[in-house]
Amino acid sequence: MKIQQLYLGKDKVGDLLRERLQLNDDVISQLLKADDWTMMILAWALVEACLNQAISKQLGSESLAPFIDRLSIGGRTGKSELALRLGLLEKTDKKFLDVFSEVRNRFAHGVKRFKNTFDDYFESESDMAKYNDALPVKGLPSLDKKTIHTFTDSKRTPILLNVVTLCLKLSK
Repeated sequence: MKIQQLYLGKDKVGDLLRERLQLNDDVISQLLKADDWTMMILAWALVEACLNQAISKQLGSESLAPFIDRLSIGGRTGKSELALRLGLLEKTDKKFLDVFSEVRNRFAHGVKRFKNTFDDYFESESDMAKYNDALPVKGLPSLDKKTIHTFTDSKRTPILLNVVTLCLKLSK
């Protein structure tokens, strides 16, 4: 499935990525083609950049950008909590970011994890249930608008779908 075939409301994802985030469709296609470790690190960087931009814009002060950039994303004093309190995120978005952070940290910390896959991470049913429960967006309609793609065959596509959706929400 190509990202250009997916819709968010009435708009194609690729169009929204180009207009709001100045990204082309290839960025997402490259993330989908990358190994699991690389996709996680790059998707996390995309979320962080979107959070930084949205928070700085909401606060209306360019001078705060270097400070915001250095904040962690998670926790009670991180960017996700600040974005929630500024009204940029909903509680479901924060929950996703918290679980996404756990998955990302498992991938990012330690050279021995360089070859980790999503199957390695989600080896227990409780990890998988926690992950599925944290996904605000479970599927999208296709071009025909009759078929809903839920991506149940993939663990990585729902993460990417939620990352893109979150970034688009932050870029409004």
